[in-house]
Amino acid sequence: MAPVDCSRDNYSRNRRRSTTARQRESGGVPRPSSAARRGRGFTLIELLVVIAIIALLAAMIVGTVMKVQKEAQKAGAKQELSYFHTALERYLSDNNNYPGYADPAEEDGNSLPAVITELYTKRHLLEDLKIDRIIVENNDDQEPYRKASPDEREDQSVAKYYEDPWGLPYVYRENKSKMKKEPWMINPQKYDLWSYGANNRDESASGEFKETTDKPRGYDDVGNWE
Repeated sequence: MAPVDCSRDNYSRNRRRSTTARQRESGGVPRPSSAARRGRGFTLIELLVVIAIIALLAAMIVGTVMKVQKEAQKAGAKQELSYFHTALERYLSDNNNYPGYADPAEEDGNSLPAVITELYTKRHLLEDLKIDRIIVENNDDQEPYRKASPDEREDQSVAKYYEDPWGLPYVYRENKSKMKKEPWMINPQKYDLWSYGANNRDESASGEFKETTDKPRGYDDVGNWE
């Protein structure tokens, strides 16, 4: 008869007892292995937390991008106002008046066509401004202005404007030549030139806020008085 390997039987019995003891300590339920835990995936709560974090980060990024874009547009408007200032001062030096001196003094008027016509015929004064930003009125309520064609830019009978960073024309009033200085004139000895800003509302025509920093909420006009 072959001898029985008692050491192997004892090892098996001891291993089963050890496993049973570990199961009792853990409540009788075998604990999953690390590989099983890694493969079980995310719970619904974990997924919801991840989605909420992603949404929060996306909102923060969008808000930052919009703020940067708004500041860039405002800086662009200020830069274009400085270009107009240079051109208009050179025009004044050559002609002893600003364009639009013959237009009547109106609170809500816009004499910018006179400026664009005069500066375009004296092309050297328009060198810092882009001619592809010259716009004309359009018979469309959805798009009230459109890019001027080359022929329209040359035609002095066509009222032309200059597009601000928000897609609307700048507003210009000549004040220097007016004998009566109206209370709504922000720069009575020169001219007023401004953009409606991002909200596309004219908040400067009345000149109400020219001497106060207490602007109404949402005021965002960009003018040559800043």
